[in-house]
Amino acid sequence: MIRSTLEKLTAFHAIVAIFIIKLAAVVFATKVFAKFTPLVDSELYLQGFYFGDGHIRTQLVQWIAYFAQLLTNPTFTYYVFALISTLGLVYYFLTGGRRFSLLLVLLLPTAAVCTSIIGKEAVYFGFFSFLLVIWSTYIFRPLRRNEIISLVLAFSVCVLLRPHYSIALVWLFYVTFLSKIVITRQWLFIALSLLIGFFVIDLFLMPRLIVRGYEGIELARASRFDALGIEYRTDVGLKQFKELLPLGALMGIIGPFPYEAFKRPEFIPFLLEGVLIFCFPFGVAYAAYKRGLWRVARFRTNALFGILPAIAILMMVHAPFGVLNPGSATRWRVNFELLFYLAPLLLLFRSLDAEKDHSLSS
Repeated sequence: MIRSTLEKLTAFHAIVAIFIIKLAAVVFATKVFAKFTPLVDSELYLQGFYFGDGHIRTQLVQWIAYFAQLLTNPTFTYYVFALISTLGLVYYFLTGGRRFSLLLVLLLPTAAVCTSIIGKEAVYFGFFSFLLVIWSTYIFRPLRRNEIISLVLAFSVCVLLRPHYSIALVWLFYVTFLSKIVITRQWLFIALSLLIGFFVIDLFLMPRLIVRGYEGIELARASRFDALGIEYRTDVGLKQFKELLPLGALMGIIGPFPYEAFKRPEFIPFLLEGVLIFCFPFGVAYAAYKRGLWRVARFRTNALFGILPAIAILMMVHAPFGVLNPGSATRWRVNFELLFYLAPLLLLFRSLDAEKDHSLSS
């Protein structure tokens, strides 16, 4: 019954549902969640605090908030950012997407809250999802001129806001491009590219991210410096921090430690969500196996050589922010967590749709 109902829905119904879900999320974030965690940055944006900030990415969000508030009011400004975060899903349904179960991704706790308040996360989430939808289209056909222009513009926004997370997007498109051209021992070429990529990231990017995570996290609430026995502002402490990066790679996705969730029950939904997000790619892989998609080279290449290495890249660059503070790790994870569930789902659904369309035309 549920399946037949979903099949009768149109893009209009899906977009209306998106608008209603995000309105409910804004109300929850501003009226309920804000009582436990004050929305400090959002309120500062409303006050114009960041007009003097030296970072272009912060200025961009500040100007969006300023114009949205001029046209509407402070409360509705939150809704403007919430709608920006749905850019990818709206584009998916407007361009013929028919998998309405994707609407469920909007109900995940972090995605519901962090993309429904004023901040970089809402904007990045929207453009990141938009690029994933274009990527899933590119897998099955060449991109049109307007799609290429949209891709360049969206990618520029992502690089401006979160350049280190955007590396994973480059890798996805790179692998899909390689899968479309004839290369002898293609898998070897991809593996060599990945090794070089990890080497460059580790050599040039990770030292900056480690310092940023180590020094910046002290200002956050619920810091784990004491709990983990890290001696802050010492060479020993920095060494301890670096040794914990493998743990940070995991906890950056999962979020709170179990004992932290038991001490603060409000962390429990985010802990369960983190475990679900971490396991989700494996669940999609199993679903694809049951449907025989692993025998399809296009699916196999983009899943094994595209999505999985991209996830590894994201876990690596996010590791410094996952060690010392569960709140910050979870909030910043929302920037890229779509790669764990939306990217695999898009690949799965596009592959199934392609098989169905081929069977109908043959």
